[in-house]
Amino acid sequence: MYPLFELAKIVDLDLLYRIPSKGPTPVDGTEQAMDVLASPEVKLFASSDVGERSLLAVLCTDGSLVVRYSTGAANPIVHRLDWSSAVTSKIVAMTFDPSGTWLLCAIENSYLFVLPVLCTMDSLVKVNQIWDVGDVSEVFTCKVAKAMPTSLVWWNTFSDVYIGIIGNRSGELVFIDLLKGKQVGIVRLSEQVQQMELVNNNEQSSVYLLITTSVGVQYKLLLERKYEASPRRTLAEKFTYFLRQSTSESILNASEVNVHFRPVRLKPCSGRITSEYAKSRYLLAGHNVKDGLFQIYDNMNMEAPLFMYRLPSNCQQVLLTDRVMHVVSDSQLLILSNQQSETSVTISSNKVDKSWRMK
Repeated sequence: MYPLFELAKIVDLDLLYRIPSKGPTPVDGTEQAMDVLASPEVKLFASSDVGERSLLAVLCTDGSLVVRYSTGAANPIVHRLDWSSAVTSKIVAMTFDPSGTWLLCAIENSYLFVLPVLCTMDSLVKVNQIWDVGDVSEVFTCKVAKAMPTSLVWWNTFSDVYIGIIGNRSGELVFIDLLKGKQVGIVRLSEQVQQMELVNNNEQSSVYLLITTSVGVQYKLLLERKYEASPRRTLAEKFTYFLRQSTSESILNASEVNVHFRPVRLKPCSGRITSEYAKSRYLLAGHNVKDGLFQIYDNMNMEAPLFMYRLPSNCQQVLLTDRVMHVVSDSQLLILSNQQSETSVTISSNKVDKSWRMK
């Protein structure tokens, strides 16, 4: 463990790009001379935390993939992985699967590949070998020209279907069945997709996609919800679901007239919306930079905040944890106490949930 609030370097690219020189060893003979290559810059990254296992994948501008792997009390391992540069050099978006086993990568022409990162870093780990555990696997070939991908999400449905969602420059959300290798759906927006996040509720009864476009507009898109959590239905709808013997409904099989599975534009009054996780709960946060308010909500309805924090001016990025917030402001990293930053506003007392608070 590191001392409280001490920054620790976990990946040193300069160290990884040192190679043994071909010339003579130093006079004292104690160590071999090293040549230092110019380390590249970071192009993309993806991370996964499952239990005590943590993975960080960093794609560099030279096409190399650097992975840091740690589990339990064992010392972390950092490796440059040697896979085909014809694939890694063209990666424009990547994400881990929920189990942290596979790294899903999209390249410029919207082809999808799966990299067995966990098996490569830990040969003793046991995984479901649905793809090659020793090499890159191509899982989707785009037969129709698509715009360049800008964001990528891995979604495991309630029925254990592996879906890759590609957001691209044309504003398309393309749904790919990763096992069958085919497109199973598409949703179109009017702006370029910049970022996507999966948002679960704490009852595990629904999954949303939070979408941010290049012009700052945000949408929520319902992907799936369990039948028990759905609104009251007509007798005909209940009979249809009875015949299907389905316990959930999904955007993958919803009819075009079903308005529940259409993108809904979020109101900008709460500022930029992000997904957070603290105190073992899934949360949403609205950051209004102008007013300096950081509001925490319990679900996608965002009717009333659970609590609010007052932040310093010019805060651009905020990470909520159980007791503190990590805030980037004017190229500085600030550590703020949740309790000391909490503020009150004029909100009807019957709308504010006081049953759960950060303490």
